Amino acid sequence: MAPANHYQLEGTHSNIVYGPDIAGRPHIVLNDRVYDEVSVDSTPAGELASAVIELVPDIYTKRMTILIPPVHIDNGAQPVETVAVFSTHRTSAQGTGPLVGQLIGYTVEALKGTANHIHS
Repeated sequence: MAPANHYQLEGTHSNIVYGPDIAGRPHIVLNDRVYDEVSVDSTPAGELASAVIELVPDIYTKRMTILIPPVHIDNGAQPVETVAVFSTHRTSAQGTGPLVGQLIGYTVEALKGTANHIHS
């Protein structure tokens, strides 16, 4: 058995591929757009893989975080269900003072797909 390292996931609005790039670094493909700057944090619930997907200086930063469940692969791809959290982080122009109200908004998208082990 080998641990899964390649995930193909679909949600209502998202097609996501998560796994290592050719150099072995984590990357995310979201709706055919590649994000190479991916942070990965281990938690008791699984890995959290995050990438900035949109940046509008002095207005907001949008980030996508995928909960990556641990999966053992024995003979081919295994089905998985998980979630992606899209967070919008409000920012302000320097010198305009602090923002008022909720600073981060969240949208959660259910994902289904497969996990597999890709040999690198």
